[in-house]
Amino acid sequence: MIQIEHRNIEQIPTLIVEKEEWKGKPHPTVIFLHGFQSGKEHNLHYAYNLVNHGVRVVLPDAYLHGERDDSADFARMSANFWKIVLTSIQELKQIYHVLKEEDLLIEGKVGVGGTSMGAITTYGALASYSWIDVAVAMMGNAHYELLAQGQLDYFKKKGLQLPVDQAVIDELFQMLERVDLSKHLDRLNGRPLFIWHGEQDGIVPFSLTELLMKEITPLYEGTSHLMFMRDEEAGHAVPRPAMLKSTEWFGHYLQEADELRNEK
Repeated sequence: MIQIEHRNIEQIPTLIVEKEEWKGKPHPTVIFLHGFQSGKEHNLHYAYNLVNHGVRVVLPDAYLHGERDDSADFARMSANFWKIVLTSIQELKQIYHVLKEEDLLIEGKVGVGGTSMGAITTYGALASYSWIDVAVAMMGNAHYELLAQGQLDYFKKKGLQLPVDQAVIDELFQMLERVDLSKHLDRLNGRPLFIWHGEQDGIVPFSLTELLMKEITPLYEGTSHLMFMRDEEAGHAVPRPAMLKSTEWFGHYLQEADELRNEK
C-alpha cells in the first residue's frame, strides 16, 4: 500500500510518498520540485507513478510556496523568483543530508527532478551536487543568466520599476553564475538526464532548451543517458505521456544507477 507522510525536514514542509514496506529503510529516492505559484501536493501524480516504478518520492514546498506562503502577491513573488530558486538549491542539500543521516538513501540511487521553476532548480542542482545520479527537467531552463537578463529586459520594456538597486542585481548575477549549468557543462558528468519542453511555451523560452541540447548532445555521444522530448503543440503544461515517460526514466535509471556509474 502507498502511504503519504507529512513531515518537516529542517523546517521545510515535505511529503514523503512510498510503500509501507520501504518506510525507515534505505531505498532509491527522488526529490521532486514543484513549479512557480504551485505546491508539493500538485505533484502527487508524479509521486504515485514513481512509487509504482519502485522509487520513494520526497516533495518539498519551496520558499514562499505551499505551507510557506506568506500571502505574497504575484509581483512580489516574481521579484523573488531567483531567491526562491537559489534557496531551493540550498535546501536540496539540507534534505539530502537529513535523509542520508536517517539511512533512507542508497548511494548511487538518488534522483532530482521538477517542473517549470522546479526544473530550473534541478539544472542548478546538477551544477552544484555530484550526489545527484539521475535528473528530470520538464519545461525548465539551464541558462540562468540569459533567463534572468530576459526577465530584466521584460521589466524595462513594460516600464516596471524593480524593488532593488543595480548593486543587488549585480550580486544576484554573480550568485547565478556559480550555479548556471550552461557555464559548467562538465559537471553533468554523463549523468542520465531527461528533458521535456513544449515549443509553444510562453513562460519559459523553448529556444533556451534548444540551445542547451546543442551544447550537451556531444557530451552524451555514444550513450543512452540523454533523452529530449519536444512537443510542437504544447505550451507551459506537461502532457500525460511526458509525465509518464519521465517517471519511467527515473525508475529505469535509478534501478540501474550502479551499473551506469561503472560505464562512465
